[in-house]
Amino acid sequence: MGHSTPFRVIASACAAGVAAYAVALAMGLADIYLSGHGAGTLGGPTVDLDAIGIHLSLADAVVLIAALLAGGITWTELGGPR
Repeated sequence: MGHSTPFRVIASACAAGVAAYAVALAMGLADIYLSGHGAGTLGGPTVDLDAIGIHLSLADAVVLIAALLAGGITWTELGGPR
C-alpha cells in the first residue's frame, strides 16, 4: 500500500524544489565559467513563444525539466507497489 496523497504531494514538492535549487546552482556556476572564458551564456532566450508569453533560456528549461522529473519520480515511487 502506498503513502497518503498529502504526504506524496509534500514529498514531491520538496524533491522538485531541491532538484531545481541544485540544478540552478550548477547551471549558474557553468554559466559563470562559460561566460568568463568567452563562450556564450546560458541565459539567452532559447524558447521564445511570444504568442503565449513564454521566454525561456536553456538554463530555465533544464531547471524546469529537472524539477518536473524529480517531482514526478517521487510521486510515482511513493505510490506503492505496482
